[in-house]
Order: sequence, then C-alpha cells, then structure tokens
Amino acid sequence: MYIIESRQASAELRSQDEIDGILRRLVALDYTPTFRAGAAAILKATGISAQPCSTACANIVLQMFANPTSLARLSNIRGQGPVGEIFFREGAVIALQPIGRKLYAWEAREHQAPSQLSDFCSDIAAAAKSSIDGRRLRGMSFEWQAAPLPKRRRAPVGRNRPLMRPMSHSAQAVDY
Repeated sequence: MYIIESRQASAELRSQDEIDGILRRLVALDYTPTFRAGAAAILKATGISAQPCSTACANIVLQMFANPTSLARLSNIRGQGPVGEIFFREGAVIALQPIGRKLYAWEAREHQAPSQLSDFCSDIAAAAKSSIDGRRLRGMSFEWQAAPLPKRRRAPVGRNRPLMRPMSHSAQAVDY
C-alpha cells in the first residue's frame, strides 16, 4: 500500500535556469536527479559531453522527456514550460515540477515509511532563496499548502467517432 502526498507553493519559475539553480542546490544536499542523470547518459552515449552544452543540449533532451511528441517538431520545444525532476530516496519517490504560477512537490511512499515531503519542501525553499535573484523572490511564497493530485489526462474519444477509420481506398492486390 502506498501513500501519495502533494504540496504547492506560490512560486512561479519562468525559466529552465531557475529550476536548474534550485536543483543544483538540492544535489548538494544529496538528492540525485533522475531526469538529468538520464539526459547526461543520453548525451554521453552520443559522444557529446554533458557539461559544456548542459544549457542547450541537455534542455532539449529534458524537453523530449517531458513531451515525447516534441521529437517530431524540435522548433516548438521552447514553448514548453520548465522541466522539473524526480528523485528516489530511501523508501520514497519525490518529484518537483513548476506548473503555471505554482511549484508542486509530490511524494509516493510505502504506508509505513515516514514522510520526507516536509523536509523536501524546506530544502526547495532554501535552495530557491540561495539561487534565485532577490527581486524575483519577492513575489514568491514558499508557504507550502496541500495540493490536489493532478488529474489523469485521457485522449478525447467521441461517442460517434470510431477509434479507427476504415481505409478510403479499395484493397488491391500488390505484387512484390
């Protein structure tokens, strides 16, 4: 049995650089970023060093993780919001994601495991305060409140719309 908790703070992150600054501070606190480790492994497998192009190449890889359909249209990647991160901790999975004007933190853990979400939220606030410009911080509040879990999105299927359409051309034998 698992418990899933979520919290939100009124902290709008406008760029990938802002979330990356927070994540660098969290890494210093012994959080291991899963998406960024995956992006670095992908870049290394292609022969590209993750360090020199972390701002450009790694962000493209991260956006592909966040929106796989962007593979077909790389020019539209900039329209996506900042990509958060998932961390695996002892007995828990913890996630951080900016959505709109809010910053969300989630935790999934076994029911007997102690919650790490309060500590994680405190670490996020401290990381943000040490990595984001003070003028930007003035409009942010890191008073974490309970948040509803995001709803699952389903592809719209109309009642009268079949899932598959019949082929419009007549079937003809093809010689190979």
